[in-house]
Amino acid sequence: MPVWVSPGKQEAATGYGARIILNGSTLQESIDHAMTLAAERSMTFIHPYNDEAVIAGQGTIGLEILEDLPDTGSIVVPVGGGGLIAGIATAVKAIRPDIRIIGVQAAACPSAAAARETGGPATVTAYPTIADGIRVTRTGDLTWPAIRDLVDTIVLVDEAAMVNAISVLLERKKVLAEGAGAAPLAALLSGAVTPAPGEKIVLVISGGNVDAFLLERIIRKGLYDSGRVLQCSFEIEEGVRALPHLLSLVAAEGGTISRVEQERITPDLPLYLIRVTLEIEVRGPRHGRRVMAALETAGYPMKVPVQGTGTHP
Repeated sequence: MPVWVSPGKQEAATGYGARIILNGSTLQESIDHAMTLAAERSMTFIHPYNDEAVIAGQGTIGLEILEDLPDTGSIVVPVGGGGLIAGIATAVKAIRPDIRIIGVQAAACPSAAAARETGGPATVTAYPTIADGIRVTRTGDLTWPAIRDLVDTIVLVDEAAMVNAISVLLERKKVLAEGAGAAPLAALLSGAVTPAPGEKIVLVISGGNVDAFLLERIIRKGLYDSGRVLQCSFEIEEGVRALPHLLSLVAAEGGTISRVEQERITPDLPLYLIRVTLEIEVRGPRHGRRVMAALETAGYPMKVPVQGTGTHP
């Protein structure tokens, strides 16, 4: 595995009896090292995507989609090396050539998108991304023909879109997906993929190997980005009733205070004032704006802009 692979994936593989070897700053470097070890030790090397049997096996997902949802209009698939989408596209297009096959990549590692632009597999620079499952710097030579001929389009999604998608899947569908697995929903919610009116669109949520510590940060950031958690600071006169009054106003508007911090001695703060930073849980951006408006009306203007204003109602 590459040296940057998540601890969660390492532990999962170890739990299944694997011996983990961390080598390489990219997946390709890890693959090269694995091939060298296989040759030296007379072991069998199984490529994660550039293998006809692997591609064919993943193609059965496409057959299952057609069996369960015969009126499917589009299938959206995460793309790393291309094995998953090559298999699904080959199977589906052979039966229903009218179905759109859409690939999704992290903008931090757009190898398949680059291949379509240049006319063949090309090595790209990979930047840090929560979608480590599709952080593949070069499209496979065996997967490329299917991506070129059978995939209708490749779209890119950024980190914020994938964070939002993970949060939505977890909260709305009770599905825990890793960044790569959530990429198709990220494309749909961000507008990178637009279904036709009345079209049935299938999203392939392909993995749930997300590290617990990363998941905690993703959930927190998702709450901020969606406007469900606000963080704001106020400067108020020090007194026994000052802070309780501020907190009671938040409660009266239906906000839930999850954290309170106070600063009394800072170089930029007059001696008669204290700086209070609140973390407030709200139902959404509209509710958050109502809470902030009530505080300002009551004489508590913000001194630090609100974090977590959100983009949805």
